Amino acid sequence: MGNKGFIGELQKTYKQGNIVPFMGAGLSMPYSVPDWGSLIRECALYMGIEDIGGTSFLPMLNHNLDRHDYWEAVRIIKKYLNRTEEDIQQFIVKKISDCIPSKLDGIKNNYEDLAKYNFNIYFTTNYDHIVQKYINTNFVPVNLKDVKTNIQSLMNDVTINRIFHLHGHISDSSSIVISEEKYKELYNNDVYKALFSVFSGVKTFLFLGFSFNDIFIQNIIKDNNEFFKSKHYIIMANPTPENITYLKQNYNIETIAYDPNRSSHQEEIGKILDEICTASDDESSNSLDQEEIEIPIDELPNKEEKQQLEKNLFCRKLRIEVIDEIKVDYSKECFFTAEQYFRWLKKSGIKNNKKYADHFLALSYMKYKELLILEYGEEKDSGKFLKAVHNSLKNLEFTKLKNIISDDNMPNEINKQGFIHILADAIGAEKEVWWGDKRIEKE
Repeated sequence: MGNKGFIGELQKTYKQGNIVPFMGAGLSMPYSVPDWGSLIRECALYMGIEDIGGTSFLPMLNHNLDRHDYWEAVRIIKKYLNRTEEDIQQFIVKKISDCIPSKLDGIKNNYEDLAKYNFNIYFTTNYDHIVQKYINTNFVPVNLKDVKTNIQSLMNDVTINRIFHLHGHISDSSSIVISEEKYKELYNNDVYKALFSVFSGVKTFLFLGFSFNDIFIQNIIKDNNEFFKSKHYIIMANPTPENITYLKQNYNIETIAYDPNRSSHQEEIGKILDEICTASDDESSNSLDQEEIEIPIDELPNKEEKQQLEKNLFCRKLRIEVIDEIKVDYSKECFFTAEQYFRWLKKSGIKNNKKYADHFLALSYMKYKELLILEYGEEKDSGKFLKAVHNSLKNLEFTKLKNIISDDNMPNEINKQGFIHILADAIGAEKEVWWGDKRIEKE
């Protein structure tokens, strides 16, 4: 499958509101903002790399930068120039601030392209705030590691645009990640890893402004490989077949290629974004006459059916955590009715019913992951964790589907609580659901 097929996939994902632009240094280059290699080289020159006791260490620095080994280059600055992390961070803030023009009008860029479309969450590894000048938002960009907002409400609120920095920004020099030590400190943070996993598991990243040799994007993908099980995409200039195969086979990232020689990087990326986001909507009238759809009626499992459910994976996951009997029994009933609801939805005749089923499950999983951090992460009590998930799921509001599925046909509280057990029952699923630290041995 080539560009056309991938763009077709992204068109559907865009209509669902599930694309997150993931922006790299290339998007800020039209504003004369140096990339990471240039920042490190200029920092070293400013601090005296060419004359350290009569010896120039510039060739050593350049050798590492040419190999895209930025971390070793930063270590050289620290070791031979006796500079601290803070010294380097402060230089970066001043350098980027001095480079950005006071007036941005007339500069061809892709931030302006992104602002035209209906994205509401943006990720960036850039330190500058240029994207904020184009994205209409009243919310100040924040570091992802500092997010304490309810993740479910954050993802569901399509009325607010939010920008998340992954590696810090120039408003707080101490937040800037440029050394290996700071990088490992960030990516070893359990809360940060959990937040990143939720976004990468539920949303589809569209990487822009990265090259294949970009060491930071390589490390992000490598160090978070466990979260990159769902498909993501990257727009890249003239990738080799080897690059494309490597990203697909190792990280399930599909490559949309372009040739900047046809016009420019900005124009070619803009064309691709336009194809993704302005496709004609032939599914504009998805709603049905709800009076023609039979209202789904729940039936609870009998004693024999409950006994059969003991063999199911979701039930075995509950049992290994020694969760009390009444909670397991109730979970069986929730699972049973949730299965009935999905069978009804499949037969209902509602267009895109599978997409809506996936939406129910995705939001349920997001809430589960949030409570995994907040509830189980603190007390390590599986019974309390299960109870908290059930209590939270029964109040989930699927507002995006209000105009498509009538109130009578929306899942009820018991169905909603069962959705997480449907996910837990899926063997080899990308989104794994467990109720504690124990795992079932492979048979």
